[in-house]
Amino acid sequence: MNTTSLAGGMLCSCLVLMAGQALAADITVNLSGIRAGGTLYVGIQTKDQFQTAATTSGKRDEEVSAGAHTYRLRDVAPGIYSLSVWHDINGNGAFDVSPQGLPRDGFAFVNGSALMGPPTWDQVSFEVNDDDFSISERVLYPAE
Repeated sequence: MNTTSLAGGMLCSCLVLMAGQALAADITVNLSGIRAGGTLYVGIQTKDQFQTAATTSGKRDEEVSAGAHTYRLRDVAPGIYSLSVWHDINGNGAFDVSPQGLPRDGFAFVNGSALMGPPTWDQVSFEVNDDDFSISERVLYPAE
C-alpha cells in the first residue's frame, strides 16, 4: 500500500469535512422569563416556514421549569431566518388566546418585545452567516 496516497486521501477527506462545517453556524438561544409547566418549542424558520409548524432547526423541552434556559441549534446553514418560540404552557397542543385575542401561551421572537400585533417576517427575521452567535429574548405572556 502506498502511504503517500493514503495520507493524501485522508488529508482531502479532512479538508472536505472541515469545509462542510465552516458553512454552518451554531445559534445559542438564551430565553428568560419562562414559566413552569407545559412544553416549550424553540425553532428557527425560513420565510416559507414562518408561522407554521415547520422548522429548519429546533428543540422541544417538555415539562419546562421556570426561569432562564439556553438552547443550542447546531449546523444552521447561512440564510435569512426567524426565531419562533412557543410555550404551550398547559400542554394542550394549541396556541391559546384570551377572549380579547391576547396570547395566553408564551412566545418570543427576535425583536418580539417591540411588537404591537402579530409579527411580520420583516420585523422578526435575521441573517445567519457561518459565524456562531447568540440570541437573547424574553418569553412574553401578554394575557397574564
